[in-house]
Amino acid sequence: MAARYGEGDGGSSHDRRTVRRTVSVNDAVPLKSRLYSAWYRFRYGWQFQSSIPLDKSPVWLLGRCYHAEDPLELSDELGKEGVPPHIVQLMDHYSSLTWMTYRTHFPPISDTLLTTDCGWGCMVRSGQMLLATALHYHLLNRDWRLSTSTERDRATHAQILSWFADSPQKLCPFSLHSLMRQAEVQGYRPGDWYGPSQIASIMTRCLEIAKNEHPNLRNLSVYLARDCTVYVKDVERLFEINDGGSLLLLVPIRLGGESLNPIYIPCVQNLLSLDHCIGIIGGKPKHSVYFVGFQDDKLLNLDPHFCQLAVSINSSDFDIRSYHCRSPRKLTASKMDPSCTIGFFCHSREEFHVLRRKTEPVLAPPKQKGVYPFFTFADMSMGDVITDSALGQLDISTLGSGSSHQSHNTGDSRSLGADYSDDEFLVVECRTNAAGTLTASLLAPVSPHQVRRDGETTEDGGSKMQHITLNGSNSTCADNLKT
Repeated sequence: MAARYGEGDGGSSHDRRTVRRTVSVNDAVPLKSRLYSAWYRFRYGWQFQSSIPLDKSPVWLLGRCYHAEDPLELSDELGKEGVPPHIVQLMDHYSSLTWMTYRTHFPPISDTLLTTDCGWGCMVRSGQMLLATALHYHLLNRDWRLSTSTERDRATHAQILSWFADSPQKLCPFSLHSLMRQAEVQGYRPGDWYGPSQIASIMTRCLEIAKNEHPNLRNLSVYLARDCTVYVKDVERLFEINDGGSLLLLVPIRLGGESLNPIYIPCVQNLLSLDHCIGIIGGKPKHSVYFVGFQDDKLLNLDPHFCQLAVSINSSDFDIRSYHCRSPRKLTASKMDPSCTIGFFCHSREEFHVLRRKTEPVLAPPKQKGVYPFFTFADMSMGDVITDSALGQLDISTLGSGSSHQSHNTGDSRSLGADYSDDEFLVVECRTNAAGTLTASLLAPVSPHQVRRDGETTEDGGSKMQHITLNGSNSTCADNLKT
């Protein structure tokens, strides 16, 4: 598919001609939509003139560091317009990323009259940006740059953008319309506000559907982590089914309560400095952005809060300039909303294991005693975990003082349903007999330092036995079950 790049490829995507045209074309557009469009252009448009300060601080952008020890010493090596080379390279990288923004004048979504996503679609657009980055890594590579791409690569780039065009056509599997169709299946409606985990779930399903329609996506798998846990055996199974191939890993997490816990800021920065990290869907409260890097205590991002006309892909040379931005935005890290989804991309099984090895050391805040990682890798399958429903089916008739293992619990006769302190664990022996019935025996309430974290599974008299632990005050804390 051809695309029109024009002079100054990858240049400012908020072309003034586009803005004037958006304002003037108002026939058949509801007044509310026009007001939203005007407001977001007024509120955020001028801020897109910002730039990265030319100081000594390194800038990290999706695993790449751009740094000059002393920019003043580079006066003889300045690039175009007197800009230091590392800043030129940074801007080349940033402007090659896909920028998804609010759009207007697209076909109505589903059975609604919505022809714009102004005011409600920022989280959806942030998710689209992360997904577009993954597709560029998959079909091109992580070092692809718009300014130096070949004609063939530009055609691939244009095809990727066309998949996100705001159209109900099947040719656009990741369009706003396609995402909203899947959102409705999951119980949401166009115009709702979405969270990072919801968007991750919607994108996962859309990508699974798109693999059946687009052959060049069939060797791309997607894994959505549940309960802040990446189950390694399930990921391995995806690589086996996919005969190798690439992997998009999405991990929804929460970094605090009502606001971001500042001890996690170094963790976020460390993740953004990893090669395999493709950014974070997040933002600040009621304002979603796509985080792609950082400088000092500021997080670099692509902000969707800019309204542009929808682009028609029916033309053989549709203009791609509105999908790229040359004005980096920054947000103070402490203002980040605690709810977010982190994206990772691996080209192979080997890269996944490299990702795990590099990621695990940075998942817990440094020098913070007693703070657990905000997500983990577990050497098991999710099917090995006892869920809420399975827990409800347990035969607990043997629990309590009559347990055959009562000698292990140091005289404590409390049952599984009894109250325990938050610093105690319940150790339960679960057996699956030949009939498939789960039974449980209470072994002992113990302190955290006594609990085996790796778990164990044994065969005993034809039944499968698992030792699990339950942290907290009662037996309903299934999220904390360890096998």
